[in-house]
Amino acid sequence: MARKPNPTQSPYLMGILGQFVVEATRTQSDAMPSQKEKEAWLVRHLRPGWKGHSTDVPLVGSMIKLIRRLMMNPTQCTFDIANLDRLCQMLGSHFEYTDFDSFSSFIKWVGDIPLGLNDDQLAQRGKDKAKKLHEQFLTQKKQNKDAAGRTFSLLFAIQENENSNSVGENSLEEAENRAEAEKNNIARLEELLAQCPSQVITENFLRQFNAAFFYGPYFVRNEKITPKLWQSAWIIDQYLEKETRLSDEMLWLRLDLKTNLMKISWALRKEEATQRLNRELLGLIEANKQRNCLEIKSLNPYYIDYYGYGCCFDIQRFEEFQHFTEQVDGSTREKQVHRWRSFKCTACTKLRCGQYEEVENTLAQMRTECNIIFEDVIYTKSMWAFYHYFLGGSQFHRKNYAQAAINLRLSLGFWEKLEIDNTLEAGYAYYLLSETERHLGQYIIAEQLLKKAKAIFAENKKINACSFDYEHIKNLLLEKTIR
Repeated sequence: MARKPNPTQSPYLMGILGQFVVEATRTQSDAMPSQKEKEAWLVRHLRPGWKGHSTDVPLVGSMIKLIRRLMMNPTQCTFDIANLDRLCQMLGSHFEYTDFDSFSSFIKWVGDIPLGLNDDQLAQRGKDKAKKLHEQFLTQKKQNKDAAGRTFSLLFAIQENENSNSVGENSLEEAENRAEAEKNNIARLEELLAQCPSQVITENFLRQFNAAFFYGPYFVRNEKITPKLWQSAWIIDQYLEKETRLSDEMLWLRLDLKTNLMKISWALRKEEATQRLNRELLGLIEANKQRNCLEIKSLNPYYIDYYGYGCCFDIQRFEEFQHFTEQVDGSTREKQVHRWRSFKCTACTKLRCGQYEEVENTLAQMRTECNIIFEDVIYTKSMWAFYHYFLGGSQFHRKNYAQAAINLRLSLGFWEKLEIDNTLEAGYAYYLLSETERHLGQYIIAEQLLKKAKAIFAENKKINACSFDYEHIKNLLLEKTIR
């Protein structure tokens, strides 16, 4: 029985394939690929890592003949479908902008064949289509590369501007010029992130961005730059929220971004955003645990932040928070650090809510259950600072002014040693101590302390606090005079 001949393929389809081969195999943009270049390309796909002669690789010879016919005479191509499938699979995997892996899927990807043209015209139309697609891809790739590079340079410029502002004195004109340049850079960064996120939000960029957009201890680190980058961080987070195929590293970087975004949102009194981010954070923690096969110990800080910031909105979360800290693995010291944080969050919110007796009960429990870390050289100053701050605050509101003055001064003394006596908590402590001294008749001292409190509130970029109503206290400070 005679073998059925291969059908003659459409010159239009062969023209596209032939031009794709040209674009895939040549190493110089203006030159036609040589025989050696075509053979090398085939070997890379047919036998990756092959170091020997191309003629020793099966199928290279037959594929070279197919390619030669495609490029020399696309109007008379009668190929075996298996070879066409093989070629389409190689071309489909080679280009980022193609979406086919067989000859049949290539036909569907190409779409309708033009009508009213002869064979030569069809072949030329196919070549032109392939060439145009490749040129558009290269143009877009360059634009994407430029955009990616631009985002890095904009972020660097914003950081450098903040560094320059913090070093030395600038004239009024210099300060205004810097402010205008920074405003433009921030707007352009937000625009690029919104317009082409898939091109610019890469692992490297997010790693660099997270280094700048970081909520450090007591909001001292990066306190000037982070509020300005909040909108950029929000754009990045919302884009990544929709992406379902993130790499393991990207998922981990996203966890840092969302955690810091939640913290900074709370610091900037964006409470609705904080609640939303807090809800999303737990799912992201779990996704990282499953994807990266991480031990829960490495995720404990994120769980702590999840529960801690959740307490700002839901009083029931205190019980969940303390239950979690009871279950965590680790040394006694590590467990006590987490327990201390849960007690600190409890005391913060109860002080703000006016439950002053409960504040002192919480502090007593804190001292009992966290006895080891209260003596730890690393933590002791910070632990004692907050302990005396909460105790002094509750004693002030219960009108025990003599004891309140002692404890508030102790807390401020510890914060001064830690060089963090310019936080909102320190500002509130100065305000309470000022009021305490006024009640004790020390009006001159009270006036001095009030000035310190006002200065801290005027300069601090953080505009929210867990332990007191920021707006209420700030308004009191603006109106307050000591008589």
